[in-house]
Amino acid sequence: MSTNRKNNRDKRDKAVLRNWVKPQSIAQRTLLNVEDQLLDNSTLNEIVDGINEAIQEINRSVRERNIPYVRLNQSKETFNLDKTRVLLRSERSDNRILEDIEDAIEASAENTFLVEFYLNDNGYVEIGYADGTNLEPMNLSNFILVDRESLPCALADIFLDSAMFNSYSFLCKLQPEQKRELNRSKVDFLKLKYHDFTKLDSPFYVFNSDDYKYLSMAFFARKSENSIDLEQLVEMWNEFTYFAFPNSIHVEPPVRDQLEALVDLEQYTQKTRTACANLETGTYWLLRIHRAPVNEQVKAWLEAVFGKAEIGEEKIITFDAFASVLPLVKEQHITAFKLVVD
Repeated sequence: MSTNRKNNRDKRDKAVLRNWVKPQSIAQRTLLNVEDQLLDNSTLNEIVDGINEAIQEINRSVRERNIPYVRLNQSKETFNLDKTRVLLRSERSDNRILEDIEDAIEASAENTFLVEFYLNDNGYVEIGYADGTNLEPMNLSNFILVDRESLPCALADIFLDSAMFNSYSFLCKLQPEQKRELNRSKVDFLKLKYHDFTKLDSPFYVFNSDDYKYLSMAFFARKSENSIDLEQLVEMWNEFTYFAFPNSIHVEPPVRDQLEALVDLEQYTQKTRTACANLETGTYWLLRIHRAPVNEQVKAWLEAVFGKAEIGEEKIITFDAFASVLPLVKEQHITAFKLVVD
């Protein structure tokens, strides 16, 4: 396969979710960037693509729930931090901004903490935690260190971890103080699993303490700048929720609400929508031909799945049958929407 052809396929695969998922159904998050030069919008867009590509892969492997996709934007405004998860600043930033942030966190009904990325003048990023009680210049001993060039990956690991959190219905219902306690419980869980963080042979992060208030599970699944073990990430989150919430049960929204996320729902036939509403407990994929076949081989493949190779043809398949149509999804001949029926 040529490089150009591979790049085109990668672009199509990343674009699939943007084509059929309504923007309002995607989790909106804000990165508080107090300096223009710290992160440009093109890099931010690449980060978002990488996060959602990873989520797309997880959704193709996790049967029992949907992991929400994310959208990120940048802001300098500190008065409303409800959707803000990360603070990005450097030694040149005005420390007075911290007072505004502390006030905003205290006034926020949703925001319980910020992950602070402090870009020092030595070419490194110090990753710390701010919950409204410990906001101060990052000269603390319990930060995580990562190379400045690896900032995009570190940011991706934070927001990917946030998406995993939001995929559990019982975690989303926690109150602010319970969410802070969850962060502490997550650290306790990781201590049991890895013992001494400072002795970890991590190829990416440097842990200089074993006393943290927040850690992303994705930190420990990250293998390199271009590699993260998504299976390990999913397994760690499943282990943690069983460890911290052994009696809690995840419940997916009704199928009717899940279908509302489709950007072109009105184009699906009433027969298909009724069939979705009547599905028995399980996980399914709602397929629809999105692009005309480019050759006879693809046409025959589509006909084998749908009976016809015409744009707009629909079919519901089981979760396990998805592997047989994955190449058609990646080439964007069909869209595939996961439905989880409890």
